[in-house]
Amino acid sequence: MAGAVSQERWTALLAIAALTMAGAARRAGVESPLLRSTLVDLANDDLSEREAGVELNNYYEGLLRKPPGGHRGRRASAGGPCLLPPRNGIDYAEDAHKIGLKQPVSDIRGFELLPSSSALFHGVELRTNRWGLRGDEWSPHKPPGVFRIAACGASNEMGLGVAYEHSMLHYFERRLNAELSPITRLRYEVLNFCVFGYRLPENVYVVERLMPAFHPDLILVSTSFRDSGAPLIEFLARRTYRGQDLYLDELRTLAGKVLDGPGAETIGRLSLRWLRRQDAVYAALFGELASFSRESGIPVVVMAIRHNVRKRYESLEQLAVRAERHGLPTVRLFDALEGQSPYEMYQDGRDHHTTPTGHRRFADELFDDLLAHPGIRPLLAEGASNPSESGTGPVQVPTAAQPVDHADGDGHPLGRGR
Repeated sequence: MAGAVSQERWTALLAIAALTMAGAARRAGVESPLLRSTLVDLANDDLSEREAGVELNNYYEGLLRKPPGGHRGRRASAGGPCLLPPRNGIDYAEDAHKIGLKQPVSDIRGFELLPSSSALFHGVELRTNRWGLRGDEWSPHKPPGVFRIAACGASNEMGLGVAYEHSMLHYFERRLNAELSPITRLRYEVLNFCVFGYRLPENVYVVERLMPAFHPDLILVSTSFRDSGAPLIEFLARRTYRGQDLYLDELRTLAGKVLDGPGAETIGRLSLRWLRRQDAVYAALFGELASFSRESGIPVVVMAIRHNVRKRYESLEQLAVRAERHGLPTVRLFDALEGQSPYEMYQDGRDHHTTPTGHRRFADELFDDLLAHPGIRPLLAEGASNPSESGTGPVQVPTAAQPVDHADGDGHPLGRGR
C-alpha cells in the first residue's frame, strides 16, 4: 500500500514539474505543437486523441486475439485466428508511394495510382491500365451489346495481394458472362475503380467524377468496416485538422461547425465532434449517391461487405439500412466467410485481405444476391425479354436458387460457395 502511495506521489510531482516547465515555456514565447496540443488536452475534460481511439493500427477489431500460451508465429487451429506475420506490413498507401505506384492529387482522394504502371506489390504484380486503375484497357466508348458495371471500393474489392484474375470482381464478371450472356446475348464488363485506402467519401467522388465518362449501366459502391464509426470519423477529423477539402457542401458545412469553438487544435477533440454528427455525415454521403443516381439515370447499388470470419458487425447492417433509407438498392455480403477457417480465407494472420478462395466466395454471393434482388434482377436481365432465335418466346434468367455451373478460365466451376 505504501509503495502505491509513494508511486502516486512521484507521478503527481512529475506532472507538476511538467506543467511548471510548460508554463515557463509559454511565458518565454516558446511555441511547440506538441506542447500546445498537450495543454489543450489537459484543459478539456473530453477524451484525448488516443483515448478517442482514432489511431487504428488494425481497423478490424477483434480479428486477432493471441491465444493463452501462444506466440506470434503460431499457425491457427481450425476455426481460430491465423497468427502468421504479415508479408510487408499493412500501410499500403505508404508502400505504394515507396515503389512509385501512386501520385498525390488535390481532391478528397489525396492520391491516385499511376497510369500504365506495374510493380511487385505485396507478393503479386499490381498493374494499372492507362486510367490508373486495375484491370483491362477499357475504352470510354461502350461497344454495342455490352452491359457495363462500374465498381468502387477499397483494397479487398481491388484484389490486393492476389492476381487480378483471382479477384472478386473478375470472378463476378466471369460468372455473369458464363451464366447470363448465353441467355441475354449481352457481354458483361465489370470495371474496377477500387483503390486501397479509399473510403465512402472518396468513392462518392469516384462515382460522380470518374465513372460517368465510361457510361456504366450499373454502379456498385462497396462499404465495409472502414466506412463505419471510428475509421470514417478519424478520416474526417484528420482532413479537418489539416484544412483539407471534403468535396461535398454538406460535409464542408459540418466541418465549419466542428471547427467552431475552443479545443479544435486536437484530432481527438475533432473526432468527438464529428462523432456527434455522424448521422448527418451518412445522410450527406448516401444522399449524394441517391441524387446522382436520380439525375444521371444510372442505378447505384450499395454493397455492405463483411470481411471478418469471426464477427458480424452491427455497424455494417446500420450502413445498409442508412443506404436503403435513401432509396439505394443494397446487398449484404455477410455470409461468404461465415464458418470458414481464417487460415483459408486470409492471406496472412494480421491482414484482413482475402485469398482467391475468399474472393470467389464473395463473387458468388454478390452474383446470387444481385439476381435475388427484385430491383436489380430485371436490370441485369435487360436482354431477357427478347424472343429467342428459336422463336419459343421470352427466355428466362436463372434465379439465385438455381445456379448454372460453368468453368472459369482456370478450369474451376463457377458457382456459390466454392
